[in-house]
Amino acid sequence: MPRADFYIIDTDDPADRDRFACRYINRAYTAGSRVFVYARSEQQARELDDLLWRFRAESFVPHALAGDPDADPADYPVLIGHHAPPAGENGVLLNLSGALPDFHGRFERIAEIFNRSDQADLAAARQAFKVYRDAGYQPDHHEIEKV
Repeated sequence: MPRADFYIIDTDDPADRDRFACRYINRAYTAGSRVFVYARSEQQARELDDLLWRFRAESFVPHALAGDPDADPADYPVLIGHHAPPAGENGVLLNLSGALPDFHGRFERIAEIFNRSDQADLAAARQAFKVYRDAGYQPDHHEIEKV
Protein backbone atom coordinates (compact mmCIF):
# COMPACT_ATOMS: atom_id res chain seq x y z
CA MET A 1 0.00 0.00 0.00
CA PRO A 2 1.41 3.44 -0.88
CA ARG A 3 2.30 5.78 1.99
CA ALA A 4 1.79 9.46 2.70
CA ASP A 5 3.96 10.84 5.50
CA PHE A 6 3.16 14.17 7.11
CA TYR A 7 6.01 15.90 8.92
CA ILE A 8 4.82 18.58 11.33
CA ILE A 9 7.74 20.78 12.30
CA ASP A 10 7.67 22.81 15.48
CA THR A 11 9.23 26.11 14.44
CA ASP A 12 8.39 29.70 13.66
CA ASP A 13 11.17 30.07 11.08
CA PRO A 14 9.91 29.42 7.51
CA ALA A 15 13.48 28.53 6.42
CA ASP A 16 13.34 25.51 8.73
CA ARG A 17 10.95 23.82 6.29
CA ASP A 18 13.57 23.93 3.54
CA ARG A 19 16.32 22.76 5.91
CA PHE A 20 14.16 19.83 6.99
CA ALA A 21 13.36 19.12 3.32
CA CYS A 22 17.09 18.82 2.64
CA ARG A 23 17.50 16.40 5.54
CA TYR A 24 14.57 14.35 4.26
CA ILE A 25 15.94 14.32 0.69
CA ASN A 26 19.37 13.25 1.94
CA ARG A 27 17.84 10.43 4.01
CA ALA A 28 15.69 9.20 1.10
CA TYR A 29 18.61 9.35 -1.34
CA THR A 30 20.89 7.51 1.11
CA ALA A 31 18.22 4.80 1.43
CA GLY A 32 18.31 4.33 -2.35
CA SER A 33 15.10 6.11 -3.30
CA ARG A 34 14.55 8.32 -6.32
CA VAL A 35 13.01 11.60 -5.18
CA PHE A 36 10.99 14.20 -7.03
CA VAL A 37 10.66 17.47 -5.13
CA TYR A 38 7.63 19.44 -6.25
CA ALA A 39 8.16 23.11 -5.40
CA ARG A 40 5.51 25.84 -5.43
CA SER A 41 7.53 28.08 -7.78
CA GLU A 42 10.66 28.31 -9.88
CA GLN A 43 12.19 30.51 -7.18
CA GLN A 44 11.60 27.92 -4.47
CA ALA A 45 12.99 25.18 -6.74
CA ARG A 46 16.18 27.20 -7.36
CA GLU A 47 16.56 28.06 -3.66
CA LEU A 48 16.24 24.40 -2.71
CA ASP A 49 18.70 23.44 -5.44
CA ASP A 50 21.20 25.89 -3.94
CA LEU A 51 20.52 24.78 -0.37
CA LEU A 52 21.13 21.12 -1.25
CA TRP A 53 24.67 22.04 -2.32
CA ARG A 54 25.52 23.65 1.01
CA PHE A 55 23.16 22.40 3.73
CA ARG A 56 25.61 19.82 5.11
CA ALA A 57 29.31 19.80 4.31
CA GLU A 58 29.66 16.02 4.78
CA SER A 59 26.75 15.19 2.44
CA PHE A 60 26.44 15.07 -1.31
CA VAL A 61 23.05 14.61 -2.89
CA PRO A 62 23.22 14.36 -6.70
CA HIS A 63 20.34 16.49 -7.91
CA ALA A 64 19.19 18.68 -10.77
CA LEU A 65 16.39 20.99 -11.68
CA ALA A 66 13.75 19.22 -13.76
CA GLY A 67 13.76 20.53 -17.30
CA ASP A 68 17.43 21.60 -17.20
CA PRO A 69 18.61 20.97 -20.79
CA ASP A 70 22.12 20.18 -19.52
CA ALA A 71 20.94 17.50 -17.07
CA ASP A 72 19.77 14.04 -18.06
CA PRO A 73 17.12 13.10 -15.45
CA ALA A 74 18.30 9.48 -15.58
CA ASP A 75 21.63 10.61 -14.10
CA TYR A 76 20.09 12.24 -11.03
CA PRO A 77 18.29 10.39 -8.25
CA VAL A 78 16.84 13.71 -7.04
CA LEU A 79 14.96 16.09 -9.33
CA ILE A 80 13.43 19.40 -8.28
CA GLY A 81 10.54 20.73 -10.34
CA HIS A 82 7.70 23.19 -10.07
CA HIS A 83 5.43 22.93 -13.08
CA ALA A 84 5.35 19.41 -14.48
CA PRO A 85 5.66 15.84 -13.21
CA PRO A 86 8.87 13.93 -13.79
CA ALA A 87 9.17 11.38 -16.54
CA GLY A 88 10.17 7.82 -15.86
CA GLU A 89 10.66 6.03 -12.58
CA ASN A 90 9.01 7.50 -9.52
CA GLY A 91 9.71 6.56 -5.92
CA VAL A 92 9.19 9.42 -3.48
CA LEU A 93 7.34 12.67 -4.00
CA LEU A 94 8.31 15.44 -1.60
CA ASN A 95 5.48 17.89 -2.10
CA LEU A 96 6.40 21.44 -1.09
CA SER A 97 3.91 23.11 -3.40
CA GLY A 98 1.13 23.72 -0.92
CA ALA A 99 -1.34 21.99 -3.24
CA LEU A 100 -2.02 18.39 -4.18
CA PRO A 101 -0.46 17.70 -7.58
CA ASP A 102 -2.61 15.82 -10.08
CA PHE A 103 0.19 13.29 -10.58
CA HIS A 104 0.50 12.21 -6.91
CA GLY A 105 -0.85 8.75 -7.79
CA ARG A 106 2.36 7.91 -9.67
CA PHE A 107 4.34 7.65 -6.44
CA GLU A 108 4.59 4.87 -3.87
CA ARG A 109 5.49 7.32 -1.15
CA ILE A 110 4.61 10.95 -0.60
CA ALA A 111 6.02 13.30 2.00
CA GLU A 112 4.51 16.62 3.04
CA ILE A 113 6.07 19.12 5.46
CA PHE A 114 3.93 21.51 7.48
CA ASN A 115 4.62 24.14 10.11
CA ARG A 116 2.78 23.72 13.42
CA SER A 117 2.65 27.46 14.12
CA ASP A 118 0.89 28.26 10.83
CA GLN A 119 -2.85 27.58 11.13
CA ALA A 120 -3.39 27.74 7.35
CA ASP A 121 -0.60 25.20 6.95
CA LEU A 122 -2.23 22.85 9.46
CA ALA A 123 -5.60 23.19 7.74
CA ALA A 124 -3.92 22.26 4.43
CA ALA A 125 -2.29 19.26 6.16
CA ARG A 126 -5.66 18.03 7.40
CA GLN A 127 -7.18 18.37 3.92
CA ALA A 128 -4.25 16.59 2.26
CA PHE A 129 -4.43 13.82 4.88
CA LYS A 130 -8.06 13.14 3.92
CA VAL A 131 -7.39 13.26 0.19
CA TYR A 132 -4.46 10.85 0.38
CA ARG A 133 -6.38 8.48 2.67
CA ASP A 134 -9.33 8.49 0.26
CA ALA A 135 -6.95 7.85 -2.65
CA GLY A 136 -5.69 4.64 -1.00
CA TYR A 137 -2.53 5.93 0.67
CA GLN A 138 -1.72 4.91 4.20
CA PRO A 139 -1.24 8.28 5.91
CA ASP A 140 0.99 8.76 8.92
CA HIS A 141 2.24 11.82 10.74
CA HIS A 142 5.52 12.59 12.42
CA GLU A 143 6.14 15.32 14.99
CA ILE A 144 9.52 17.03 14.43
CA GLU A 145 10.66 19.12 17.39
CA LYS A 146 14.18 20.03 16.32
CA VAL A 147 15.02 20.96 12.74
